[in-house]
Amino acid sequence: TKPTNATANVTEHIKVDSNGNEVKETNENPDAEVADGERCLRARVDMSSPNLNMRDPVIYRILHCHHHRQGDKWCIYPLYDFAHPIQDALEGITHSMCSIEFKNHRPLYE
Repeated sequence: TKPTNATANVTEHIKVDSNGNEVKETNENPDAEVADGERCLRARVDMSSPNLNMRDPVIYRILHCHHHRQGDKWCIYPLYDFAHPIQDALEGITHSMCSIEFKNHRPLYE
């Protein structure tokens, strides 16, 4: 979702349904608590790809849990497929070896 209009009490978002149509959604209380798994952020990579992982992978999720470094400051966490290549780049890792269960996820890393 992307914010399109914000006032003190109402936030309007544009969502895309399964047919690719934009649907407006209004949140009457933008400061309301969002439940675990209720919202996520997806990346539109290649909706026509035969690899389902390349279509619209979830890259962030809502999870209310205590983090060992940040405590309870954040409730938005990146998923592995999104965080892994970024972390490798920050650490200067030039080669990555993955086991076979990550074969379909590899294009997201490359």
